[in-house]
Amino acid sequence: MSIKFNYKKYRRLLREIPKVHGAKASIVRLKLTDFIIYNHVELFAGPNVNFIIGPNGIGKSTIVCAICLGLAGKPKLLGRASGLKEYIRRGCHQATIEIELFNPLSVSGMERNYVVKRVIQETVSKEKGLKDKDKSTVSSEWYWNGRRVPEKE
Repeated sequence: MSIKFNYKKYRRLLREIPKVHGAKASIVRLKLTDFIIYNHVELFAGPNVNFIIGPNGIGKSTIVCAICLGLAGKPKLLGRASGLKEYIRRGCHQATIEIELFNPLSVSGMERNYVVKRVIQETVSKEKGLKDKDKSTVSSEWYWNGRRVPEKE
C-alpha cells in the first residue's frame, strides 16, 4: 500500500493557517513560576493582536520581561535589574519561564507547537572562614520541546 502526499492541499493548508491560528512562532502560551511577583501564572494568547491591560503594579511589565528573558534576552536590555537573581521571586531559589510558540504544522497534527523553557536557578553556599556570609551564583538551564539544550541553540 502506498500513500500519496497531496502537495497542493498541504500548501493551501499552510496559507490558511495563519489567518485562523496566528503567524509561525507567535506566542500561544506563557507560563511563569516564581518569577518576580508571580507564584504561578499561565496566560494564553489569541491569534490576533493581544493587549495586557490593568492598574499599575499588577505585573504587566513582568510579563514583557518574562517574554524577553525566555527568548534569550539579557537583563541589561530590560533596564529593570542588573542580574538574573532579581527576577527570581523573593524567598525562592528558582524561577521558570515557559513559552509555547505556534507551529503551523501542529494544526494538521503533523507536529507539536514549539516550547522554549528557561529555568533560572540561584545556588547559595557558605563561604569558608566567614561567619554568616552566603555566596550565591545564578545559572540558567534551557529546554527546547522538553530536551535540554545550550542557550545558543
